[in-house]
Amino acid sequence: MERLTVSDEVRQGLYFFSGTIWDVIPRIYEDLSRAIEEHYGESPDLPVVLRYRSWIGGDQDGETLRRHRLTALNKYVDEMHRLRQELSISSRLLKAPNRLLRSIAKDAETITIKPDVLRLFTYEPYRLKLLYMREKLRELIAAEEEGRSSSLIYTSKSYVAELELIRDCLIQNGLPNLARNPKLNKLLLRAKTFGFHIAAVDFRQHSRVHEETVKEVLKIAGVCKDYSSLNEEERLTLLEAELRNPRPLIHATTTLSDQTHSTLDTLSLIRESLEREPDSIGSYIISMTHDVSDILEVMLLAKEMGLWSYANGRVQTQLQIVPLLETIDDLSHIAPLMETIFEHPICRAQIRRHH
Repeated sequence: MERLTVSDEVRQGLYFFSGTIWDVIPRIYEDLSRAIEEHYGESPDLPVVLRYRSWIGGDQDGETLRRHRLTALNKYVDEMHRLRQELSISSRLLKAPNRLLRSIAKDAETITIKPDVLRLFTYEPYRLKLLYMREKLRELIAAEEEGRSSSLIYTSKSYVAELELIRDCLIQNGLPNLARNPKLNKLLLRAKTFGFHIAAVDFRQHSRVHEETVKEVLKIAGVCKDYSSLNEEERLTLLEAELRNPRPLIHATTTLSDQTHSTLDTLSLIRESLEREPDSIGSYIISMTHDVSDILEVMLLAKEMGLWSYANGRVQTQLQIVPLLETIDDLSHIAPLMETIFEHPICRAQIRRHH
């Protein structure tokens, strides 16, 4: 019998996300809408009330994020094909709204479709728009599978906006029943819920790893010969000074140990994923948090990778840093520790950034 790997766990988690959970999301919103209508006599557009996070694979490199992204994109490609079959509206009978035509023209500037395929949709603008959307998704899939960056800027928010454009244009065309098409509305709900990432991935690393990484970085930068020998008060003084200082500590050519490289590469991966899909990352969890310095160390490393900055009393970052207290001793002193964290000016600014 072979032991399950992290890859097996990721695959198993995505099996449920892309199956049972994917299928049930629209039904949950239908039940909510029906209940509101029964009790209040209204059926308003519901906000997104469910999104998902996953800790599975959070200790890996970018493979977990890649699998999440490919799963979402491939699911949308399949659904686009089914939706396209139901929107065969001919422009010979009904002129499409100008904003839909402008959107198609803009797509044609960046997406190439074979002329013989285009001719099939000459008089079917809604299907043509969906075709362009599907090709954008396929380009993102190809880039992900080939391990390259796509020149196409197309996010889940862009995708949602285009689905809403189709719905609004159908209404403008006097086709409200088609605008309420179950396939279109289910796809919209799923796109708003799952984005291009299925579930936000939580990352987790041990506080000792951060300490060793900070120790090496500060030594290489000539700031401190032995960070580990400092007491908590000395660490806080040093870390606060460096967090306020915008200059980098290391450069691209700096030689680093494998562990330090790995820690910084993880933060770089998080930055890139947040830039591409802001909702793709959950929390950065600090395992075995004992002191405030454990939190500031992560901020310093995140700052080094262009993921965090502090100026004029304000923190700028998309990174949510979460301390995890695990020992009996830490838990028995949780009140004074949390009070110290909440009162620390930089920690307080970090908290304000996300609330």
